[in-house]
Amino acid sequence: MGFRIREEEILTSAKIAAALIGGRVCLPLVDESLLEDLSDVRISEAEASPDIVLVGDLGEGFSYERLNAAFRCLMDGAELVALQKNRFWRRSDGLALDAGPFVAALEYASGKAATVAGKPEESFFQAALDELGLEADAVAMVGDDAESDVAGAKKMGIKGIQVKTGKYRPGDESNADLVIESVADLPEALRTGS
Repeated sequence: MGFRIREEEILTSAKIAAALIGGRVCLPLVDESLLEDLSDVRISEAEASPDIVLVGDLGEGFSYERLNAAFRCLMDGAELVALQKNRFWRRSDGLALDAGPFVAALEYASGKAATVAGKPEESFFQAALDELGLEADAVAMVGDDAESDVAGAKKMGIKGIQVKTGKYRPGDESNADLVIESVADLPEALRTGS
């Protein structure tokens, strides 16, 4: 995307989830492309009684069969970990359900609360601050999600910058410290403070 960023500089919810899971066995309900980020995690099929059910972005792969298999693992004692609980995201054809509704369904059915590895959890933002070696008041979070990005950051004392792209919807800017049209506007906005 044109940013000069090294892979080790990127903190993802998958990285946090892998640390949470540790050496335990995991049933992942995630897109296959994410398995690369979970290479250190012991992956299992539902029949193998995993210790963790991990829910992330699965899109069209959220079928009744997969959700029911995950539900059964939870009822047999597995813990529920979610990469995030976003309600929706924007695809090229419009808004689409994200992982959050499926996490909520599994929480409701199993009676278990998910441990969330990503935004808007304070632990995710704290991990980012720790990796940066900075205090919250020296950091800005730029995002298109008013709940997970902006509100999550602000809860930690991090400046929340709302970008009007991606899943942005009119009215999302109400809690932001700063609103920009595009990340291309970020350098000027940070320079001028508006």
